[in-house]
Amino acid sequence: GYETVGTTCAICPPGKFSDSLNASQCLLCPPGNYSSQPGSTKCDPCPGNTYSSAGQTSISACSCNTGFSGFDLQTCLQCGVGKYKAFVGFGNCSSCPPGTFSDALAATNVSSSSFCIQCAIGFYTDEPGQLCRPCEAGYFSMPGDSTCTGCPAGTAKSVTGNGMCSPCRAGTWSQANASHCKACSVGTFSTYGASICQMCSNGKYTNVTGMATRVVVSCQDCPAGSYSMTSFTLGSINCSDCPQGTFRSDLGSKYCSPCPPGTSGLELGASQCPACPAGTFSPGNTFECAGCPAGTFSTQNSSVCSFCPLGKFSDQVNRTSSSDCSPCEAGTSSDSLFQSCVNCPAGEYSSAQTEFVCTACPAGKVSLFPGTQSAQGCVPCNASTYAVAGSSTCTACPDGTFS
Repeated sequence: GYETVGTTCAICPPGKFSDSLNASQCLLCPPGNYSSQPGSTKCDPCPGNTYSSAGQTSISACSCNTGFSGFDLQTCLQCGVGKYKAFVGFGNCSSCPPGTFSDALAATNVSSSSFCIQCAIGFYTDEPGQLCRPCEAGYFSMPGDSTCTGCPAGTAKSVTGNGMCSPCRAGTWSQANASHCKACSVGTFSTYGASICQMCSNGKYTNVTGMATRVVVSCQDCPAGSYSMTSFTLGSINCSDCPQGTFRSDLGSKYCSPCPPGTSGLELGASQCPACPAGTFSPGNTFECAGCPAGTFSTQNSSVCSFCPLGKFSDQVNRTSSSDCSPCEAGTSSDSLFQSCVNCPAGEYSSAQTEFVCTACPAGKVSLFPGTQSAQGCVPCNASTYAVAGSSTCTACPDGTFS
């Protein structure tokens, strides 16, 4: 309890001590201790869970230690889970801030590696001092977040807690906050990370769910002879055969074209329309070729039948060329339908020289009867009469004229 000062001994003051004979000096009471009496050989420790700085002279210098809270020496209690106290003195424990947690007791420092740790990915705490809670499926968080954020559209998270939102694979899609990506329905497709499935465009189709692609052009082309049309709400799930009377020769068509003139369209799903055979015709956009009627003929791929040449006729159907038409006899020519020959009217004639086409008798001559067979059948008018071309009778000259 003394120290040597020169040749004399001096008593140690309060706050100091010596525990040996002939001590050269008194020592300060170490931190967490005090001495209130002079001449102390040892220092008294602060009560449990309390602390003081070095050289203290009274128990009143002791106060609650770091990690312990209270307002007097009898109530210094350790900070509970999720709380800390970083200073020596009387006062309350502080709570870990939102987004952090601790399961330690009597924690002393918010920055300690074992205390107030950031919540891990997929966990959060929105109340001070609380343990981290897992984010629900469809939601995620970053380290230290105090709330969970919904997965953006085109991504999903199927588990609670740990994990991030993953982009939907091609062929699937999701809205925001999704726990799972949904397969694209038939007639639609999607690319990687899609928030919506796109409909197959006109002329394309898909008949499977979850159609995947990494490029924009994805659905299959409709084959030749078929087509597809996308509606406002549904993509094409299959291709339809071109109806009769139409065709499509290329791939990926949204419509079929009418069969052109001179072809037939009996076949469903035609990639081309077959040509009408000789002796038949089609005006276009029809199911089948029709036979040429009597008095007409056609070659292959005809849109109309041609009439027999003047002076010829045909009483048979499905004729294939003009050579199938027969010449009329002298004195006759083709009727209006070229299906038979009729007598030339009086005043006209026909012969091989006129190709059996009725020809008017020249002026001054007449043919009195139908069916005149040559130019010689046209007889001249008598004196004092006249006839214009094609006349069947001669007319008397008017008074004051002659012939």
